[in-house]
Amino acid sequence: MDIKRILWLEDQYEDFTAFRSALYRGGRVTDRVKSVSEAIEKLEKNGEEYIAVILDLRVLPGNDPKWIDFDQRQKKADPYHDPHLGLELMRSLFAPDRAGVKLDPPIQISPQKIIVFSAVSDKTKEIAAMGIPEDRIISKTDSDLNTLPGLIDKIEEE
Repeated sequence: MDIKRILWLEDQYEDFTAFRSALYRGGRVTDRVKSVSEAIEKLEKNGEEYIAVILDLRVLPGNDPKWIDFDQRQKKADPYHDPHLGLELMRSLFAPDRAGVKLDPPIQISPQKIIVFSAVSDKTKEIAAMGIPEDRIISKTDSDLNTLPGLIDKIEEE
């Protein structure tokens, strides 16, 4: 049986561990990364191997200077607003004309493979406008252990 890989960008260990075991069925393996820099590195090296990518919106920039700079600029412009680096990653992938951080070279991944799993709920319109289906934009607080595996099953069937 082929190993089916899922990339999960989640900086909160508790959120990851609560759902990780539910994803492990049918030979699925979940690669967790904690920062945008790590996610980009994995996607550049192995993007075609992932059957799905789960993104949180509030994540760390990692060690890439352009993501650190973007994070700092956003925090300086509005110290009371979280910069939502996961959202900026999606802009960089699917709406580069609106992105503050450019990916060079661009990473080829379908928005149909993306699942947004976040406590942030006011970005649905913008995320959907990038081609990510609305049923794949889900709230952590409104989910149970079957939510993510069900969406992964749906992605695999497509």
